[in-house]
Amino acid sequence: MSRPRNPVPIPRCHKGRAVLDVWKHGQRRQVVLGPWKSKAAEAEYKRILAEFATGTFDKPAGDVTVSELLLAFLEYAERHYRRPDGSPTWETASYKTVIRIVREMYGPEPAREFGPRKLAAVRAAMIGQGWCRSRVNQQVGRARRMFR
Repeated sequence: MSRPRNPVPIPRCHKGRAVLDVWKHGQRRQVVLGPWKSKAAEAEYKRILAEFATGTFDKPAGDVTVSELLLAFLEYAERHYRRPDGSPTWETASYKTVIRIVREMYGPEPAREFGPRKLAAVRAAMIGQGWCRSRVNQQVGRARRMFR
């Protein structure tokens, strides 16, 4: 018989960072607390333990719409996908193409309701536009990364 899961998560060291393996919304998540054995990591661990004690850790933070999530991701992508000289790469333009399709189809809906079936519908819309298989597969991968 296997050992039952510990109800109180314990931090561990992973590549010099303190991480916490927690179950959030029925799925295992890894929360980065900060540098290993730092005061910031200890403070973050105490905050998460307090949320566990009050039962507020597993509750959703609010209903973020798909449009809000896509806008936040686009801001991140414009900062992240840069060449060493600071100029933007083509990756941002590729993300904008995916964002346009997803926003048109599911913009006002809550992001937590976007699942595999809706992703399949987005994929079907891409196929309907006459895109080749490799481009559809790349764009579906980008859509998955936006919601991850």
